Amino acid sequence: MAELLQVVRAADGSQSPAVGTLPKDKHSGKFWEMATSAIASSGLQQLDVGAGFADLLARKDNAEILNHKKAAMLASRVMNDFVIQKIEGVIDEGKSVKHSKLAEQTEQVILSPTKIGVKLKDDNCDVAYPPIIQSGGRYDLKVSAGSDDSPLHHGVIVCSLGTRYSFYCANLCRTFFINPTPTQEREYGALLAAQEAVIAALALKDANQPHLVEKLSRNLGHGLGLEFRESQSALAAKAEGHKTDNGRVVRAGQVYNVSLSLTGLENPTAKDAAGKVYAMQLSDTVVIGEGGKAPEVATQACSKAWDKVSYMLADEVEEDKDPQQKAAVHAANGMPARKALRSDDPNHKSAEAVRKERQDELVKRKNEETLRRLTAARDGDQAVASSTGRKLSEVVSYKSVGEVPASRDLVIQVDPRAESVLLPVYGIMVPFHITCIKNVSHSQDNDHAHVRVTFNFGPSYEPYVRTAPNCVFLKELSFRSADMKHASKVVQEMKLLRSTVTQRDRERAERATLVTQDKLVTGKRVYKLPDLWMRPAMGGKGRKVPGTLEAHANGFNEVVFVMYRNIKHAIFQPAKNTMVTILHFHLINPIMLGNKKTKDVQFYSEVADVVQTLDNGRRNMYDPDEIEEEQRERERRNKINQEFQVFVKRVQEIWEKDFADMRLEFDIPFTDLAFNGCPHRSTVPMLPTVNCLVELSEMPFTVISLADIE
Repeated sequence: MAELLQVVRAADGSQSPAVGTLPKDKHSGKFWEMATSAIASSGLQQLDVGAGFADLLARKDNAEILNHKKAAMLASRVMNDFVIQKIEGVIDEGKSVKHSKLAEQTEQVILSPTKIGVKLKDDNCDVAYPPIIQSGGRYDLKVSAGSDDSPLHHGVIVCSLGTRYSFYCANLCRTFFINPTPTQEREYGALLAAQEAVIAALALKDANQPHLVEKLSRNLGHGLGLEFRESQSALAAKAEGHKTDNGRVVRAGQVYNVSLSLTGLENPTAKDAAGKVYAMQLSDTVVIGEGGKAPEVATQACSKAWDKVSYMLADEVEEDKDPQQKAAVHAANGMPARKALRSDDPNHKSAEAVRKERQDELVKRKNEETLRRLTAARDGDQAVASSTGRKLSEVVSYKSVGEVPASRDLVIQVDPRAESVLLPVYGIMVPFHITCIKNVSHSQDNDHAHVRVTFNFGPSYEPYVRTAPNCVFLKELSFRSADMKHASKVVQEMKLLRSTVTQRDRERAERATLVTQDKLVTGKRVYKLPDLWMRPAMGGKGRKVPGTLEAHANGFNEVVFVMYRNIKHAIFQPAKNTMVTILHFHLINPIMLGNKKTKDVQFYSEVADVVQTLDNGRRNMYDPDEIEEEQRERERRNKINQEFQVFVKRVQEIWEKDFADMRLEFDIPFTDLAFNGCPHRSTVPMLPTVNCLVELSEMPFTVISLADIE
């Protein structure tokens, strides 16, 4: 310590060297005592540098400002989606609730914002001070005040919320009026104008409310940061220009709590003693912008407009009228007056009206999309090709006449090499490619056979022919033959050739639409899940055998590769009242399994034997063999579920580490919310998950993404 003090003396170089200290901060411990004693006995002049450090930390970087805005958003959402809804419900139903109880419920919502649908991590959310709810003539507008146990009064209600996100603070305060008087409306307008301008008492005089000057709070706000109140950045009524009363300049990047309040106001027309004295307060979190831009009000999502903070109770407005006047009002309104909250906003819309507007927008958009699609199809922009995936204009049987096989007999012939059929027409063998033939059939009539060949024809099959309106189409040909065996053989050959070519072209067309997948990167540590079956099964003959699912660095590997970045939904369905445990992957782009294209790949393991032994007939319910068999079945189910659970957890760790941008995670169906539905051919149990609605037990599978539902 002595060496450090010696360095301070040498660095200062003056006759009275000085050292900066923080005298307001009190600490404990041997090191603190030793340092304080050494500085005190060193003879160095001690200067308070707290103000300098406060000024240094007053400006926030972009990350800090983002945390302030998240805290402000949290306060606004809690005020709009919980506090206001709660107060309206209490007043509308005529219930009695304590200030402290409402404040406690509000604090729980701030600590767990997911309760109201705010997507912020609970661990990062906290309160800057306990929420303050005040009404009934007793108001203490300091943040150190608390909410008392008195019931909520239907008069003037002041609600203050202080929130933190990642330790950065925001503040929000709103005042609500039940059955306000015109005087209260004018006073609130003056306070709102002053708060928006952030000016001193002169603004209230200009607003024609001079009696409010002495009611105005001395401070107009303060800076916000890791500390809720940065005293070095206080805003006071003496502020002039861009300087506060302590002479410090307001700079870009600073965050302020602009708070104006009026206390000790009186309402002589109040019907009870609790409503004769009231207070008003408005507080918002403001971020100072760069380059002279207007400050950004981070809590502007919570409206301060008069029609949003004032309510009228219909029964109290009419309770002084005589029965004849009430009857007249009821007849004019068409409904009896009841206790309800009514906004003065003329543009107020009911939920039914908003829903109808939304439905009209969707219908209009769908009609426009359908019109564009049909118009494009009519103009040939979306021409539908043949079932083989090739246009007739692209099909060539023989490039020249010399390639046509020579035949002395005018009989139907099949040329598998050219994928064509030779048909005798007016004494000439005319070749037709097999893709031009739609169907072929034959029938027997006594000693003769009839062969009927139907062709694909018309603009609906080949749209390009619209450019040649004089085309003549051949629809079908019929042949009569005395050789019944030859006719039957030719028909079978044509059907076989057509089936082979159609399947090959369809597979080729499907493969052409596939998206190229990444190559599998083998990880240093490969997680495996053995004894699995896959659906849809790979084509091929032979006995089916179980496989092993491997999780690598960027994808899965069993018989096929499933890349992580191609997964849209990953679903883990443990065996619960079912015979199988399932891992299901719904893909973004389809892949080929054998000769079929699919967007769903499933791996499962059977947890119980489906076969039931019937050799001993009926057994006793207390049969020890049957009890032991059931016990083994439960153990096997638990073991397989545990293996799947461990595998899922390890894969999830890979996703969170290397694929965090995809926000991919395993969904588990809610079996308690299952319901029966018929997505395809049969009625099956439908299971909802967090992100989709699924049916994974029977093929074809059903995975409906909730994000795709309008």
